[in-house]
Amino acid sequence: MSAAANAVGRRRIGFADAVTGWLRRSPWIIALVGLLIVFLAITKLLAPNYGAPGIQALGISILPNALAAVAQAVIVISGGITKMLPVKADDEFIFSLTGQPDLTVTFS
Repeated sequence: MSAAANAVGRRRIGFADAVTGWLRRSPWIIALVGLLIVFLAITKLLAPNYGAPGIQALGISILPNALAAVAQAVIVISGGITKMLPVKADDEFIFSLTGQPDLTVTFS
């Protein structure tokens, strides 16, 4: 009986209402998409041969930087690297990757 009473009081919203509500709550996303379109238009004016392959290559080449930025933000927001690694003053970590020079991190 209570399920039927709650169902009567609710109003179903349509797809158009949901999209309109999302657009009102997300002005920054809309502004970023608009800025992307403006930048692509300027790029097309400056380099007429720039097209889909150029955009794909740009996306592929920038992806590692974007993922690194996200990872860095997660570490900073979560409280830093000291929670992830049990470090103390004067601890030293050496990161070694094949084909890359060693990266040494010393905590003070």
